[in-house]
Amino acid sequence: PLIPFSYLTLVLAGTIMWWMKARKEPLSNIGLIPPKRWLLYLGQGFLIFVVSISFDIFVHPIINPIIQSLTGADPHLAERHFAAVKGNLSLFLYLLPFAWLIGGFGEEVINRGFVMTRIAQILGEGRAAWIAAALLQSIPFARGHGYQGPVGMIDVYLSGVISGFGVLIFRRTLWPAMIAHGL
Repeated sequence: PLIPFSYLTLVLAGTIMWWMKARKEPLSNIGLIPPKRWLLYLGQGFLIFVVSISFDIFVHPIINPIIQSLTGADPHLAERHFAAVKGNLSLFLYLLPFAWLIGGFGEEVINRGFVMTRIAQILGEGRAAWIAAALLQSIPFARGHGYQGPVGMIDVYLSGVISGFGVLIFRRTLWPAMIAHGL
């Protein structure tokens, strides 16, 4: 029950990459740039991760009660959804590669790669278009985490925005966002 339909993320990411190849469009258009400097990407990914965790520590405690009071939603749906993993090292180690593959790779290719790029193209590809795309791409990303309820979806939305801006700051390559997502 922890990863129902998660395979669809990989199928969609694979379909996007196949479709682009069929159109003779380089995967670099969605940020899948051949890695040249792994240490740099690791550092950039760690920086996105630290910003995201800092946001969790300092901002979420302020906004989560507001969202909870406005929606009446349970703020602990995500924790309940993944409760079987808590204290279960073997399950954690079993799920970890799937989390990296589905979240770190699949969700980044779909949301920060394909969706964000297409939104920016539709809006004209200027600076404002890319900023809007970084904000808008996170809406379907958050919706895909609906099992977490409104509080979790807002958290996921903001995490996706941080990753989106990370992609923009680091020259539109997905590797740092993938690394951060994996972390």
